[in-house]
Amino acid sequence: MKLSSKIKMFEEFTSAEKNTETAIDSKGAVTTTPTTTILDDVDHILGDLETLSKQIDEDIENLMSEFDSINEAEGFMDRIMKEIKSAKAYGVLTANYRKYLRNKNAAEIAKKQAEYKFEEEKDKHTKDREDMIKQKFQNMLDKVSQSNNKPSVKSAKKDKIRDAKMQALGFVKKGDEYVKDEKAGDALKRELELAKAKMTKRHDNEIRDRTEAITELGADNTIESELMKKRWSIRKLEIDDEEFMNHLDAMAEVDLENITDEDRKERIKQSTKQKANENKAEFDKRLREREQELQDIQNQYDQQDDNASQKEKDARKKIKDLLDAHRNYLNRISNTDFNNLTENDITDIGKKKKTYTEAKDKVTVNVYKASESGMDDETATDMENSMSDMLTTSIAPYKTKVRGMTKNSNSTPPPPAQ
Repeated sequence: MKLSSKIKMFEEFTSAEKNTETAIDSKGAVTTTPTTTILDDVDHILGDLETLSKQIDEDIENLMSEFDSINEAEGFMDRIMKEIKSAKAYGVLTANYRKYLRNKNAAEIAKKQAEYKFEEEKDKHTKDREDMIKQKFQNMLDKVSQSNNKPSVKSAKKDKIRDAKMQALGFVKKGDEYVKDEKAGDALKRELELAKAKMTKRHDNEIRDRTEAITELGADNTIESELMKKRWSIRKLEIDDEEFMNHLDAMAEVDLENITDEDRKERIKQSTKQKANENKAEFDKRLREREQELQDIQNQYDQQDDNASQKEKDARKKIKDLLDAHRNYLNRISNTDFNNLTENDITDIGKKKKTYTEAKDKVTVNVYKASESGMDDETATDMENSMSDMLTTSIAPYKTKVRGMTKNSNSTPPPPAQ
């Protein structure tokens, strides 16, 4: 194989001052090119590559910046959609959790009352049983007395009846005396224990079923929104605290009603007070923790929204104001006893309804469209429909009650009878 030039050693190639490279042009003329020229070309190419690399890095950074901006916009819409989907679950939990919890607590109170009643009636049950036995055998004795049998026959029959009676009452005859039969006493004790076990199991099953209903309520109404999860955790904690205190007082009241020992009553009062104080301290601690968690999430979302345009920020605020107003209104009406309304209830519900209605009127399809740059009309309309369905569904169970409340509060009372 014929080469156009000889193969150089590494030292020859890099020695620019001592070596030249032989080249053959298209006409066959032989020329020489200094190695420095080649090295200059290589340096130039490397410089161009470095510049190109920097330009690519800058382009990637710009692209990632745009991508991050898109993600932030999608993050907002994703949050809002999750809040919309979660609002129905939040409403169901708010409306039903307290009721389910009270049902479970009521079952526990019923069990305690049944236990006291059983102990109270245990002695009565024993006495009634003895009275029933005595009456049964007395009837038999009366029947023998009224018979036409000879006195000796009557006496023998009555002795047998008396022996049977005493055995039925738990005594055995030893010589001419009757003594208590421990085995008979054990039998009665087992009978009472079996009755108590059946009663306890029945109440335990009721408590179990109502506890499972609470678990199922949470499982069937999952909250996807992290923000609303924290809000519900705070609301649930408040309900738990209120109902725990009510339940604690109710259980203590059952004890005090059924105990006659004054020292024991005092111990129960002190124990109840201590449990209440411990719960208050634990509640305050957990409430602070959960409120801080909620604030951390809210700060994170606010920081993301800082990168939005002013138009997007204004639209997002209207949407968030609507969700907040809806949640506050729903909390109020779902925890109101409409059978025992006060003037404060009517006033407060009216204010929250007004705030909610005004916030709702401000959020139109155009607001949803403005909340994210580039959103099309179809997506904005879908969001508006989803929000409307959520709001209507969650408040529907209370619509008639609120309307009746407003009607009653605005009606003029009838004139006094003449």
